[in-house]
Amino acid sequence: KANLVHIKAALRWAVEQKFLQMAPKIRMPKNTETMKGRVITAEEFERMLTKVENIKTPNPESWRFLLLGLWWSGLRLGEALKLHWTDDRELCVDLQNELIVMQAGSHKRRKYLQCPMAPEFADMLKAVPEDQREGYVFNPVGSRKFPGQLFLNTACRIISTLGKEAGVVTGESASGKRKYASAHDLRRSFGFR
Repeated sequence: KANLVHIKAALRWAVEQKFLQMAPKIRMPKNTETMKGRVITAEEFERMLTKVENIKTPNPESWRFLLLGLWWSGLRLGEALKLHWTDDRELCVDLQNELIVMQAGSHKRRKYLQCPMAPEFADMLKAVPEDQREGYVFNPVGSRKFPGQLFLNTACRIISTLGKEAGVVTGESASGKRKYASAHDLRRSFGFR
């Protein structure tokens, strides 16, 4: 549907420029797509937090911190994983002014932004001791074998696994396959609150 909108605009432009006498009729498909997830409740989120201990990782607390950060910040997972305490080349925390500074190209809007933090998120970050405020804000440890920064799809899969273990169903595909809570459902929940 999105592609057809652009094609129709191009055809109208071609008619205006006299490249075509008349634009052909294009039937637009009906919008049958349903939302890919839903807002999750505080109780469902708490259930997800209790399942963090099930992750086979040397530091489950790093995952609890990430989940809480997604819940309180509204950041996309990729943005959260790029968020840095001091390096302002991409996404950076400015705790003094309670801002997240986003450089152009480091996030979806591709513009330089200074976004105010939700008070709960600012409080969460201020609770981190100053001597631990270096490197990435969220640095969940995937495994002992690969201790470095996680790939986005790995983090996404692990969070969805937590949603599944917690039994937080957020949708169903046309084939009847259940969809479980994901990182983006935490973003939806932040927006709803």
